[in-house]
Amino acid sequence: MPDGKGIVTANWSEGVILWMFGEPNRYSRLFGIVEGGLITDPHGRWIAVVSGSTVTILDSHDLHVLRTLEDRSGPILTIAASPDGSWLISGGTDGNLTCWDPAIGKKLRLFRGHTDYVRALAISRDGQTVV
Repeated sequence: MPDGKGIVTANWSEGVILWMFGEPNRYSRLFGIVEGGLITDPHGRWIAVVSGSTVTILDSHDLHVLRTLEDRSGPILTIAASPDGSWLISGGTDGNLTCWDPAIGKKLRLFRGHTDYVRALAISRDGQTVV
């Protein structure tokens, strides 16, 4: 986690696990939603987890679901957060990039142009460029 107090992991069989440093066996777990990647808000407020065509925004303290973002155009394969956490971008099997506002769950913009899957994303430190 960005605050340095723990780490978050995810896999198909165990779901999302929030591990807390310095506290043996203390963790939170959420089952059943992980099929793709995950990212954390740079300020430690939320965690975004990919499953199929859905991005689930979780509270970073107890993993309760804050909101879900639905992309009906196909499975999402990758996700990245802006440096300030005010937007995130996803890419997937449809070849498009979708920009989201994680605070309200709104789709902000759709970028078209890839002719194949989008498997990886990165955002520049100033938030002006997505590669």
